[in-house]
Amino acid sequence: MVIKTGVPPFTSPDTDLSNELGAVVQQALSGVMVYRGYKVLAPLDVEERLGKDRGLSEAFMELALAEGIAPADSPPDHSSGRSMKSAKTVASALGADLLVLAYGDGEYHSTGESILQGIFTGIITKGKQQYREPPSYLSAHMIFVDPNLERPLARLSSGNMPFIKDPVRLARVLDGRTKRIPTR
Repeated sequence: MVIKTGVPPFTSPDTDLSNELGAVVQQALSGVMVYRGYKVLAPLDVEERLGKDRGLSEAFMELALAEGIAPADSPPDHSSGRSMKSAKTVASALGADLLVLAYGDGEYHSTGESILQGIFTGIITKGKQQYREPPSYLSAHMIFVDPNLERPLARLSSGNMPFIKDPVRLARVLDGRTKRIPTR
């Protein structure tokens, strides 16, 4: 999850807010999947296993890169379009029969930021223009991978959603935007 703050076009990623909202989206999406009848592995357990098992971590990174979900600091030789053979390795190690890769982005514009920007806009334009705060939003993208087929089964995007920090409220919004996920 990458959440940007600041005034467009001068927005920049906010690491703390990105990590916080990444965890919230992860909880909300897990809740949606459980509601639909899927067994979900605890995200912290998965992260711990990835941190301890270098082979599993590399297989997961290959899978993410195959889907074009490359971290900004990835080496230049890592690019999308790779084989998804690593999906079997990851699924086998985790005991999963379906893998869900999710990533997201968004922007957050606080009230204080808007007030400050409004004052600057008023001063610079000598009161001729008013600052209009851009909307804060979240967007989540989900890729469902069948490890046996070594290909994605579906790709879903939530579109822009309200900026919600509560996992239960966000799960309700995600549930409405992901109706295509079948109930198990």
